[in-house]
Amino acid sequence: MRRLALLAALAFAAAVQAAEPIAIDVYRDAYCSCCKAWIRHLQANGFTVTEHVEENMSKIKTRLAACRT
Repeated sequence: MRRLALLAALAFAAAVQAAEPIAIDVYRDAYCSCCKAWIRHLQANGFTVTEHVEENMSKIKTRLAACRT
């Protein structure tokens, strides 16, 4: 049983490394340093980030119902 678990873990690790980076869109206010840090964090962890700078974030937050959009 341990051998099977080890093989499964190794196969999963290889699949994760071979996977394409996940693309993510981030909508942010031009003056939000928190959002800039969030984008750096995503990029450092392998995400491909498309950044959208918005003048009116309230309409985006209402539409997507989140702070991290």
